Amino acid sequence: MKSWLAVKPWLAAGVVGSAIATSTLNQVINPFTASAWARGTYVILAAALASVAARPLLKRSPITALPLRSQCRWAIASLAIGAVLRLVIPVCPAAWSTRHRLEVVATGERNEAAKATEVWTYGIFDDEGNCLVPPTTLERRGDWSLRGETIVSHGQQPAGLRWEGVLTRDLSLRLLSHPWSGVVEVAWDGRQRRLDLYADSDGIRSVRLPVRRSLSIPDRILLEACTVASLAFSVLVLGAWLVHRRGATVRPAASTWAWAGFAAPCLAVWALYLLVLWPGAMTSDTFDQWAQIITGHYSDWHCFTHTAFLWLVTRPAMSPALGVVVQIVALASVVGWVLARFRHWGMPAPMCWALAAAFALVPGNSLVVVLWKDVPHAIAVVALSMLLLEVVSSGGERLAQTRSLVALGSVAVLVALLRSNAPLAAFGTLALLVVVYPRHWRKLAATLALAVAAWAGLRQGLYPALGVTPAEPKLPWWYVHHIAAHVHARTLLSDEEHTLLVGMAPDIDGELAYTPYHIDATVFDGHFRTAVLRESEPLRKLWWALLERRPMVDLGHSLEASRFVWQVRQPHEMRLNTLPLGPDPEGHVTAIWGADALDRLLSVEDRHRVTPPSTSPKIPVLVAPVSGWLIASGEPRWSWLFWGAPLFLYLAIAGALVCAVRTRTWAYLLVVAPSLLTALGLLVFAVSSEFRFVAPIFMVGMLFGPFLLLIPARADSTL
Repeated sequence: MKSWLAVKPWLAAGVVGSAIATSTLNQVINPFTASAWARGTYVILAAALASVAARPLLKRSPITALPLRSQCRWAIASLAIGAVLRLVIPVCPAAWSTRHRLEVVATGERNEAAKATEVWTYGIFDDEGNCLVPPTTLERRGDWSLRGETIVSHGQQPAGLRWEGVLTRDLSLRLLSHPWSGVVEVAWDGRQRRLDLYADSDGIRSVRLPVRRSLSIPDRILLEACTVASLAFSVLVLGAWLVHRRGATVRPAASTWAWAGFAAPCLAVWALYLLVLWPGAMTSDTFDQWAQIITGHYSDWHCFTHTAFLWLVTRPAMSPALGVVVQIVALASVVGWVLARFRHWGMPAPMCWALAAAFALVPGNSLVVVLWKDVPHAIAVVALSMLLLEVVSSGGERLAQTRSLVALGSVAVLVALLRSNAPLAAFGTLALLVVVYPRHWRKLAATLALAVAAWAGLRQGLYPALGVTPAEPKLPWWYVHHIAAHVHARTLLSDEEHTLLVGMAPDIDGELAYTPYHIDATVFDGHFRTAVLRESEPLRKLWWALLERRPMVDLGHSLEASRFVWQVRQPHEMRLNTLPLGPDPEGHVTAIWGADALDRLLSVEDRHRVTPPSTSPKIPVLVAPVSGWLIASGEPRWSWLFWGAPLFLYLAIAGALVCAVRTRTWAYLLVVAPSLLTALGLLVFAVSSEFRFVAPIFMVGMLFGPFLLLIPARADSTL
């Protein structure tokens, strides 16, 4: 028996080590080029090293002191979480995912008979002629121009395009071949070809992109099982340590002005961003609101609450800088308040300052310099999450205070008023409070009822009385996106349905353009296709008929369209929209786009008396490094970290779960309720992969995740 007990830790460590070695095999060694001897040697050595490292972790884990039943629960939970992580990170072994890399270089060279060195790219197509990777999703390096639905290199060369992603079948890259075409180099998985695209007449040159052969089904199953087991081991060890650590103790109340100190890093960094991008960032959405302020004709399309805010802050002068300053001060103050409370609850001062600095410096929070309603909405969600943490930390006692209920209700109303899809998060959170704290159900129910009444009264009563035009329904956008997915998937259509589609887009015979990540491909081609966004009822009926016919198309579309919400490492072709920042036609960095909307929205007289804002840096020497840093951080290889809400959503969820188990207070899950409900709304109704939609999830996860994971003290009872 003693010998068996001595062997068991090594046996468990060996299983874990072998799983880790096998799951990492295809990440570091190409199984299609490496010899069997090299692969076998790697697995044996890696398994031995991983086993030696895993044994002390398993032996010293707090789990070993628990009863067998509790150990089994931990193991099952860890495996379940490991399986989820496998999907959302995703930890894709190279041989399983068959990832490929395409590089296209316009060399600047040409045939003697060619008139120029142009390289036109149409995208990547399947054998049926469907464009699976539009050229606009390719990563551009150098001078490329957008021409309709193609991109062209005709100026400064060489210039490159890059794409990396997963393919399951052979595809083709399509290039234009004509008298002005030059020489192009195409590299597919490292195999390079040099092509002369010159031709006497216009034509299409197709370059075959073959997929690699993949592993057998048994090998795939083994690889997936090892990957999940490796992740589960990490979850088990780290989760057990976090749950069983003692946590911190509450400290005496900090200085009244402690919040100001913690707000200072944010104020400093964001003020620098504003000075570099003076007078702030704007888009066509903001200029729509700008025109409403100038003309006095208001609409609720962009949420009148935010337009009213812009009207108020621009009374001294029609400058976006005033609104940006208010946003910076508001978000920095909320961050300072949150960190001051964390310090009171036991977070070490160095950790508070590190979190303040990280929150200030991370590129995602530079969104604060953009005049979008999404910024005050994110601030309100952070404040609501903090109010919930105050309630939970007090054991619900704060709900006995009228001022706490007023604060909860007021902030929830503000959240609901700042985005059309926000009532779910705002009022859903208040409803959950009623369930979690039944002892205070009367007061909470009254707070919820008053909050809903205030929101509805403002939207349906006061705003129309002030002459605000109600917003058009936004569901047609969602219907159109799903319908375009069916058109792309070649779902069979009746004659009546095809006629409806032709009426929506007569110039392209109803063949709606489609990408799951951005609806602009469907409704915008230099101008909005107003015929596409027709009355809601015909679109609803068409969508419903197509859903009944092929429901898997809708499910697949929803999963793809919402990847920016749930998948940490997103597809290379998705390209998350971050800041409106980039070079203008003259090559100068600008953060103000869409001013031409004023030409459409204002009368001639109004246009003559209004000067649209333009980017005028106060610190020109910093424009290149700051804008370069912010733009580079949005590239797919980095955006998952610097702009990726899923990473911080899972950090917040993990923190809430660990904190709930460690403190034996499941109410801590309420802290992430606004973020989860926001994510739920986007999972269902996502139409565009834009960071501003998930900014509140990003901010809440970054602030609250570390605190919940590490700080609240452990309950006295045995876990």
